[in-house]
Amino acid sequence: MRRLAWIAIGGLLLVGAVYWARSRQESALRTAQIHQEVESLRGLPKRLTKISIQQDDQARHGFPFAGKVAELMEPAGFVVIDKCKTPCDSVLDIHVTVDVREGQYISEGTLEVSTRYTGASLSGNLGLRTSNGGRFSKSFAGDKPLQTVIRGGYKNPSDAPIFEIFWEHVVPSIADLLGEAYGPEPLIRALRTTGDEEIRYVHSQALARMGRRAVGPLVSTLGSRHQRVRVGAAGTLGEIGDQQAIVPLLSFLKSDDEDFRFSVACALTKLGDPRGVEALMPFLSHRDSSFRDTAVTALARSESEKAIDALISILDDTGVAGARAALALKHLTGVAFGRDQQLWRNWRQQRHR
Repeated sequence: MRRLAWIAIGGLLLVGAVYWARSRQESALRTAQIHQEVESLRGLPKRLTKISIQQDDQARHGFPFAGKVAELMEPAGFVVIDKCKTPCDSVLDIHVTVDVREGQYISEGTLEVSTRYTGASLSGNLGLRTSNGGRFSKSFAGDKPLQTVIRGGYKNPSDAPIFEIFWEHVVPSIADLLGEAYGPEPLIRALRTTGDEEIRYVHSQALARMGRRAVGPLVSTLGSRHQRVRVGAAGTLGEIGDQQAIVPLLSFLKSDDEDFRFSVACALTKLGDPRGVEALMPFLSHRDSSFRDTAVTALARSESEKAIDALISILDDTGVAGARAALALKHLTGVAFGRDQQLWRNWRQQRHR
């Protein structure tokens, strides 16, 4: 008995040693890959950019246009400077006109009445000139009443309309210009380097608007070690809707990263290819509930007949997946049979007669 015990202990120690060695090897590999990605980012060129802003008198009430533009461009690899001693790589010209509306504003809490802006209109033009002679332009316009953004947490409520218009109209237009002038590279670079969710969203939407031109570079980032990058890339590929992304997305569908897996699954359903729906089917019977939840939530966004049948098949799941499947079926069909599989199957049979 004592000998058997020592043999068992020795076996456990051997297994532990193998696991430890493998873990160290995987950790070293992950670290090397992360360093490689960081170094690749450092190797990308930085572009010296001058921002020239013309704004009318009303626009000079203190809103930091130049600072906000720099916050957007710097993660994309643009070094914003006031003056170029050497030729700049690009010059961004902004002409903005602000029309503010004044009125009585009652401050919450103190109930003090003061004159503040009650809304604003913002319009203008953007021009991007590159050192190789390229010229790109866009116009923008927007209007915001103060009442729609008064609860946005602004220290000075009078800034709210201008701030909101700036982010909804000016910032996306600048990101589009960067894409037109330099291609997807600076926009993807911003996804990798910024931790700001709003800025990352702006750049990802600009990539989506680029269409097929951005598919290849986005596919190459699906294997990024940075979660936010691969999640954003998958989501943007779904927005673009190009069938070239189907096969690469399918290869990442079994990722252990739940957020990334969900983003991939949703992208596949948005693409509308039957292969995406087929690939999600095995997840419905997966032993890991998070895989089942991913499949149900993604299939809920598909309007295919196969997706409806698949959702009916998982209604007997006692976990969250079954409840979500019932809600998804109601959303997709407009019929409410809850989690009663037999009623749903009868309904399906009647429809196919």
